[in-house]
Amino acid sequence: MKRRLLVLGLLCLLLAACGRELVWAEVGTSVVDLEKAAGDAVELPPFDPAPFRIPVPEEIRPLAWLDGETALCLKKGAGRTDLTALTVDGEETLLEENVDPALQAVAQEGSVAYGRTEEEADLTFARWDGAALTPLYQFQDTGVPGFARCFTPDGALAAFSWNRAAPSKDWTVRVVDMKTGKTQDLIPPVWDTASAYIRLFVHWTDDETLQVIARAGTGAFARFSAWECKL
Repeated sequence: MKRRLLVLGLLCLLLAACGRELVWAEVGTSVVDLEKAAGDAVELPPFDPAPFRIPVPEEIRPLAWLDGETALCLKKGAGRTDLTALTVDGEETLLEENVDPALQAVAQEGSVAYGRTEEEADLTFARWDGAALTPLYQFQDTGVPGFARCFTPDGALAAFSWNRAAPSKDWTVRVVDMKTGKTQDLIPPVWDTASAYIRLFVHWTDDETLQVIARAGTGAFARFSAWECKL
């Protein structure tokens, strides 16, 4: 009898661990705050060149700080653009040759996302070890609205959203583990509105809480709704 109860208890623990349901909670935030959050999610943070101890050459465009001493940059050459790392003292390292000159990037605590987010998105998620970038996961598909706030504050997780047919309410949010490169797909709630989702923005409020903000329309006619979940 005791053995049977022990087995049942272990099964219950396993089911609880493996079957934890993701719970989305509607966020009761003002329209003004949601509008600002959606705007912040679209725009990449401006690059701060202050840490550089040398004038940055004209052919180099810094994108994001990889750490306190090194910036991820685009370098224009003879008919091509390369991805490089430039230290505050001017030491340069080639990371990748012949990349898209429209490439964008964001970094957080050694985690880096770079690529382009046009109709055919091409994003790479990588880790910076102080000398090289190690790609962990690459996304190539349509409908990525932006990745400006994709990382948790500690850089351990990334998230972005997309759909393959816009306008649509069928969005998917993909979470990337920045240690292993493994991914998890989340399906956000469907907004109860006559309008289709025009954009869906994603950002982390802390290291565990993921928030999605839906926006229908633009300008004075824009409407917003938001949800969050714990991961």
